[in-house]
Amino acid sequence: MLPPGQYEAEKLKVLNFSSIPEVDVGDYTLRITGKIERALRLSYDDLRSMNQAELRIPAHCVEGWSVADLKWEGVLAEEIISISNPEKSEYALLKSLDGYSTAVPFEYFERGILALKMNGKTIPPEHGFPVRAVIPDLYFWKSAKWLCEIEFLDSYMDGFWEKRGYHEVGDVWLEQRRK
Repeated sequence: MLPPGQYEAEKLKVLNFSSIPEVDVGDYTLRITGKIERALRLSYDDLRSMNQAELRIPAHCVEGWSVADLKWEGVLAEEIISISNPEKSEYALLKSLDGYSTAVPFEYFERGILALKMNGKTIPPEHGFPVRAVIPDLYFWKSAKWLCEIEFLDSYMDGFWEKRGYHEVGDVWLEQRRK
């Protein structure tokens, strides 16, 4: 079943506000920072060696299209939460290699995945290689590509699209497109 205001698209479209960053996985680091007990610096190999999970999470674009049958594989957000132990965090600010950011309410983030694969293959660069956060039930601008930092916050902070009028939460089922 599609959320209200959405139509079925055949494939995931490529939408970026910048050019696709070139990534050398040997130099890649995902930082976990903010209101946490234990800061982390995880390499691509670290992420690959962690428990891997598979989630089916559709992509819902704020423009109205949805791709229903997408399989994501990687590290569950709850595992990152378990290791870093956020202290009363309300949001996860997801930051990308290209300067993009988006704030995700903690209760949505904890159900997500740090995806290394899409539909059984390494995520292609245009869809977020090496790591893409994929967050269920939110419009896809909240599923940050090229993830390089997760900063746990105790209060809300606008990200790239939120500064331009997009909704703070972005729940697709509630049609939270704009502020």
